[in-house]
Amino acid sequence: MTDQSKIEWTDFTVNFWEGCQKVGPGCDNCYAEARDIRFTGGSHWGPGAPRRKVKGGIAKLRKINREAEEFRAKHGHWPRVFCSSLSDIFDNAIDPAWRDEALREIGVSTSTRVQLLTKRVGNVEAMIRDNWKTLAWPQHVGLMVTVVNQTEAERDIPKLIELKVRCGIPWVGLSIEPLLAPISLRWLNVFPENAPYTAQKSPDGTNEFDGLRRIDWVIVGGESGPNARPMHPAWAQQLRCQCDEADVPFFFKQWGEYLHESCFNPHCGWSPKVIEQDGERYMKAGGPVMKDRRPIRQRLAEFYTEDEFDRWIYEPHPQLGGLSAAHVIDYHQDGMERVHEIIGRLESGGYL
Repeated sequence: MTDQSKIEWTDFTVNFWEGCQKVGPGCDNCYAEARDIRFTGGSHWGPGAPRRKVKGGIAKLRKINREAEEFRAKHGHWPRVFCSSLSDIFDNAIDPAWRDEALREIGVSTSTRVQLLTKRVGNVEAMIRDNWKTLAWPQHVGLMVTVVNQTEAERDIPKLIELKVRCGIPWVGLSIEPLLAPISLRWLNVFPENAPYTAQKSPDGTNEFDGLRRIDWVIVGGESGPNARPMHPAWAQQLRCQCDEADVPFFFKQWGEYLHESCFNPHCGWSPKVIEQDGERYMKAGGPVMKDRRPIRQRLAEFYTEDEFDRWIYEPHPQLGGLSAAHVIDYHQDGMERVHEIIGRLESGGYL
């Protein structure tokens, strides 16, 4: 069996080519660009740069498809395949013949459950194959878009939902990673109920979650790597609350490179790097506490008396929107449990 991905919400990654260019603030510290710089000097990134075709991409997808029954027998679901982790399949700079070949292969790999992710949702309908249009989208393929702030959410989510209706996409999702600012998904300007309203406006007779309920999966995470920008815990909490209210599966992937100072244990015996953003202080994650493989509550408890630990970990922090440190610490594990909830929902609909 092909090696599996370490990304929690998928099983495998397949890239048909490598290379892209920045299209928004979420791209500023792109891990795929950093990888390309490391191995090729960055020759496949940016406008006009040639993309590098991955010769084994088609073969890898075919192998996953051939071995799908074996995978399902072992794991209980069809193999989820993320396309593409090192590029964007709807990149304007790609040779249309490359894209058509990739989409044709995706279309016939019916024993996989393909997860397409793009930052270019406006290109999708013009670039898909003709036999994917007008309610003919392959039912083993879902579509996710990346949004990182309110502007992108209001611009791109309505397009995603319209595509879902018009093309018959079985499920659609949001990848809000890196989350760079607070985002409201209430009152989305979407077809048909909410138009022409936008986020946070509340017209009479319209349910504030009509738009969000058309999304099948929301992934949220902070930024990691060099030059990462911090994510405030309240931003993630607000999105989780909105998804809970709308009954939309929510997966919290990671805090990223920095934790808010209210989550930092002052007794842990080390002094992390500190940065400030918008009047808030964030501590760089890592150090002896983070590297310890024991459960995080057990690690932290060593630095407190029992009373101190209870106060620190269970009392609400105003900086966290009333969350306790325990709530924050448990977020990732809760997110992993929600992955199984998401899988169950999509499987029950026949999509996984």
